[in-house]
Amino acid sequence: MKLLNVLQMVIVFLVQGKAAYAYTPNNFGCLDQVSNHAVAGCVGLGAGENEVNLMDAPWNLDISAYDCTRADLSCQRPTCCSELIWVQSVLSVGVWKQEWREINGSEIQEY
Repeated sequence: MKLLNVLQMVIVFLVQGKAAYAYTPNNFGCLDQVSNHAVAGCVGLGAGENEVNLMDAPWNLDISAYDCTRADLSCQRPTCCSELIWVQSVLSVGVWKQEWREINGSEIQEY
């Protein structure tokens, strides 16, 4: 095979591999993906009207990524935080929006 053909095939495999691991609730990470928000967590609505429950995101060994679908059923939304102290907490929605980010790095707009 010509070197150019091999190079084209390698690029296709790399692109397909990255697409297969797009960030979703069952396959995400924060450390190298979300600036200043390296802590992975899962969030759900709290008991109060303006509260959210947060927990550590479970690690999925099969895909080597965090997976909120393996978390408590009440905490299925993935989110990234700047400080470990906020994990395992019940917070107001306002504090959650201020201290946490979406898994794509954007600010949290609504639950």
